[in-house]
Amino acid sequence: MARASMSRRDSSGSGSAIPHSVGGAGANVGPGGLDYQIGTLGGLGTEAEAEAQLITRERARLRELINWGQSLPKAWDVIDVAAESRIGKQVRGVGKGKGKAVSTLNTNAANTTSTPTPTLKDVTKGCKKVVIIGIHGWFPGAVMRSMLGEPTGTSPKFVNMMEQALEEFQSTHGIKFDKVTKIPLEGEGTIERRVERLYTNLLSNKAWVDDLHNAEVIFVATHSQGSVVSTHLLDRLIRDRHIRTAKNAASEPLSDLGVSLVPLPPQRVCCLCLCGIHLGPLRYLSSSSLLQPYIQYFESTAARELFEFQNTESDVSKAYVKALQNVVHHETKMVYVASLNDQVVPIYSGLFTSASHPLILRALYIDGDAYNSSDFLTNLLVLLLRVLNCGLSDSGLLAHLSEVTAGSLNGIGHSTAYEELSSFSLAVNYLFLANIGTEDHPELMVESFNASNEMNDYEIPWALRDLIADEKVAYYFSKEITQLRDAFREWHPKTTILRDIKRKLQPIQRLPTTSTPGTANSASKL
Repeated sequence: MARASMSRRDSSGSGSAIPHSVGGAGANVGPGGLDYQIGTLGGLGTEAEAEAQLITRERARLRELINWGQSLPKAWDVIDVAAESRIGKQVRGVGKGKGKAVSTLNTNAANTTSTPTPTLKDVTKGCKKVVIIGIHGWFPGAVMRSMLGEPTGTSPKFVNMMEQALEEFQSTHGIKFDKVTKIPLEGEGTIERRVERLYTNLLSNKAWVDDLHNAEVIFVATHSQGSVVSTHLLDRLIRDRHIRTAKNAASEPLSDLGVSLVPLPPQRVCCLCLCGIHLGPLRYLSSSSLLQPYIQYFESTAARELFEFQNTESDVSKAYVKALQNVVHHETKMVYVASLNDQVVPIYSGLFTSASHPLILRALYIDGDAYNSSDFLTNLLVLLLRVLNCGLSDSGLLAHLSEVTAGSLNGIGHSTAYEELSSFSLAVNYLFLANIGTEDHPELMVESFNASNEMNDYEIPWALRDLIADEKVAYYFSKEITQLRDAFREWHPKTTILRDIKRKLQPIQRLPTTSTPGTANSASKL
């Protein structure tokens, strides 16, 4: 994170200067004069105290802005550069005061070649045994398949794509994994039934269980309804201690036949959820007249259950949140990827925007055939994701913009995200190239949400205003917001819905042309 320098000012020295002549030799002390001057001094003192308090508050405000995001995961290379910078400063400080230390450093430098051999870092931190678990989504019936397409994204597909991402990672960083075990789990039905079936199938395979216990890294790749199923499965594996974490690992050395054994280190876990149905399908799917011929879709118990996630107060949603709370509590990294052209799951649902936790990373899959990367709306959505990833509020804009970006019912946006290798590479990079942030994270927070409540699109200008007025958003993203303002004029939407959205977003043009404070810090790495 960027650091801004602030000049320090002693609060005791702030305020107006007091003339030395007051109360001293030569001072005009007439009747009431001394009392008058003492009263004036009292006023100056009050003013100085007020100014000191103002400076203290401003310092605290700036300190909070500068230090925001310390609990979030950070890239290891950013941490390493910061550590090297601190060491360099310490060495320079020692060198200035102690000649002997400088001499030692110079001697070491003389013994090295002019072109030192670069040492390759082990970006895996010694984790070379990997397990990949793949869990498919809900399979629609034959009639729905004619509309949504065949469910080709099965569990083997996910584990194979994750394996490709790992191979790409190995090639990029010059490392080699010792073993990669693929565990595709399959089984249809309601969420509870699927969790029970998949858990039983996993434990019934001794080779899988042994590799799971011996693994140092565990990836879970899943899609749609499988995102909820996978979270429940991880919760159960953690509770039953088939997955070791820093919080459930044995604190005391294990012993067997009198031999003391060092407990195995915690496993690193990452769950990739593609187009997850965390907050249910698109709101209008349950009432669309176009879907009446496919009414069997809603008569299915498993399909009907999906719509219960539209309300966070439903039993299935509460059970899901409870499982997710335990999973992130045990430091599992969650990656939520939504599709910009999804015809089933809205963006807010695929990203689970109601949930807030430092270990949740969100991303947006953008189909190049459907959207232009320079499009104003696309860039606005990406900015809102970055805001969420920083632990800040999007002011509800994503929920308002999700339905207008939904794909047509004959589209393929719901399944294209898992055809993209970079979706899986994101999870690999997030696990290996970033830490977990602070060790003591806050508990998962989930705001109440009900998709059946009609949204008032006239709230969009106010939500936009709240977003821009947020002090932290302005500090870190003022440059991006200014770029959006400038790009707004070049946005020419073709559909009636998007033209209406453009009118509601038009207040962004009222931003001043001058730079907003914080522009220089908008590229900070959190």
